[in-house]
Amino acid sequence: MATFRAVLWKAKEQEGLIPIYVRIEAANKRCYVSIGERVRPRDWNAAKGRVRKSHTHAVDLNTLVEQTLDGARWAHLQLRVSGIEITPAAIKKAMKPHAGQPVDLVEYGCSYSEELRTLGKIPTSRRYASILRKVRAFAGGPVPLEAVTAEFVRRLERHLVVNLSNGQGYRRLKPPCHKEPGE
Repeated sequence: MATFRAVLWKAKEQEGLIPIYVRIEAANKRCYVSIGERVRPRDWNAAKGRVRKSHTHAVDLNTLVEQTLDGARWAHLQLRVSGIEITPAAIKKAMKPHAGQPVDLVEYGCSYSEELRTLGKIPTSRRYASILRKVRAFAGGPVPLEAVTAEFVRRLERHLVVNLSNGQGYRRLKPPCHKEPGE
């Protein structure tokens, strides 16, 4: 399992500013990816891995940090689904933009469900597998992650509620950000 964390690289200090990096750890190895920005140590919250609100550009810098972390997580996801050995260097390389095969939501979900099963989380694994079977039946084929929009989720939910007797079970699992207006 890979971990991702935003850190300051203090050895590269210039004029009191320290660069922000994303540290990627996997297989007992580390790799760093620069976000291309620097901050003063007093403006950095090491515990949270974020720029403090007192910094004039905290929102923008934290957005950039989060985008870089998301890029690393996305690259990790692509490597897991494709079955490539996960190393920090491979994740860093996969973060670079390139035209690749889209990641299938159901395929990734099945691999995650199996991982839960190996960790002994059998009921959660079964719940995920059940929902993924329904998503696969609804879509009728692969579901690229890029195709999973709010509209897709609403159509899927309608399908589950109208066509399947246990649609309410899905509604309980659904995060509140997908609620339709007036619910």
